[in-house]
Amino acid sequence: MADETPTIKFAQWRPIGVCDNGPPNQRKAQLFSKPDFAIVTAPGVTRENWRQHPEVLKLIRRYAQDVAKLSGEAQAMKRPEIDTIHLVGTILGHTRTPTANAESTEGRVQLFEVKFKDARANKNPRKRRWWLWLVGAISTVLLLGWTISQLSLPLKLGSTTVKPTVGMRQICIPGQGDSFAELQELRRPVLQFLKTLPNWSSLSQIRRVCGSGFRSLQDQQQRTVRCVVAVNREVPELNRSGKAGFAKLRSCADNLCQSGFAGLGPYCPQLGR
Repeated sequence: MADETPTIKFAQWRPIGVCDNGPPNQRKAQLFSKPDFAIVTAPGVTRENWRQHPEVLKLIRRYAQDVAKLSGEAQAMKRPEIDTIHLVGTILGHTRTPTANAESTEGRVQLFEVKFKDARANKNPRKRRWWLWLVGAISTVLLLGWTISQLSLPLKLGSTTVKPTVGMRQICIPGQGDSFAELQELRRPVLQFLKTLPNWSSLSQIRRVCGSGFRSLQDQQQRTVRCVVAVNREVPELNRSGKAGFAKLRSCADNLCQSGFAGLGPYCPQLGR
């Protein structure tokens, strides 16, 4: 291309189409139709001011899209787009247009030469951050596994939970089974001892809150705390001695209150009274 352009005379104004900037004799071109040729050669459009006519530029860009489908250079790009447009006269290398080829060497016809660029290659690629998501996902899984293991550790060891973590399933005595059943068993020896007292019939509060109750974990938790509160009020000597398993019951009530289980708020402040 560089060795041919200086020989062009541009003797006439007759742009006949759009071509790419491929090697000589390998260029691809798209010739204007008669209506489109009339637009680029309309009165007032010259080789000096054709860039100032929007309809001409629009027409060239439309033909450039067709040329991109034929051009080997454009096809090698991921997303070709127009880089520059120049007016040139050159041999097309098309056997179907021998007259145009001859006229181009004498400067009687011209072409709009389009140079393409790869739009995707010119943009800064986004940094791949997939590995950050992968590290985050692995960390989450490991943390979840560790949390589950910590929650299940007291159950595996079968040990009494002295200071349970908030939200953990509370088991206040050794052994297997549902928590509400174990809370019932924890109150049973205390209740049996109280029944032997001469004033058992007058201990109405203790009889009401220390009994079996419902098969509900929340109900059993409330009864355990309320039972300790009632014994402290009505039989304070049992609280001081800790006999009949009352020390374990009191420890369990303290653990339940420290855990912050729902429904215990009104009763826990009364444990110290």
